[in-house]
Amino acid sequence: MTVTVEPFAPRLEDSSVDWTIATPNNDCEELVAGLRDRLLADLPRTGMLLYRLVEGYGSQHPELAQLLELFSRLSGDVKMHLAHEQAAVLPRLRDGNACDADEAAELLLPLEAEQHVARHLLAEIRARALDYRPPTGACVTHRQVLIALESLERDLNDLFGFEDNILFPKVMQGSHW
Repeated sequence: MTVTVEPFAPRLEDSSVDWTIATPNNDCEELVAGLRDRLLADLPRTGMLLYRLVEGYGSQHPELAQLLELFSRLSGDVKMHLAHEQAAVLPRLRDGNACDADEAAELLLPLEAEQHVARHLLAEIRARALDYRPPTGACVTHRQVLIALESLERDLNDLFGFEDNILFPKVMQGSHW
């Protein structure tokens, strides 16, 4: 089986930016947009690679079908999480509309629950993917899937870290960026 593999976009790594003092509509929004765009581009690409891997080798490696199922759940959950954040949270911060503690909790509780589910799915994926170590004799597609899954995990951890340490506290404080 031959699969054309597109290179994954470079990771966002700019340790020179202090996200805690980011300016309105500048640094924070750019980071969120970059992570969101990367995730929305990589999720379908990774899903297609994983589907092709299962299609070609699933009968020899039944664990791949379980990996695809977990990934599919994660992919759908992440897309919903990003849409929820984009529709409900980011406009409030962008416009500087302060909210009280009850409103903040109403905005953030679903996002925190979504994070919890995604972290659980990521842990299951990592376990099924043997910590992203390719098995002996793994084909190029299998190796690319493992690289993509590990990159996805890093990107989601970056996003969740940003949300936990910057985005959610700004919402709770009623501030904007």
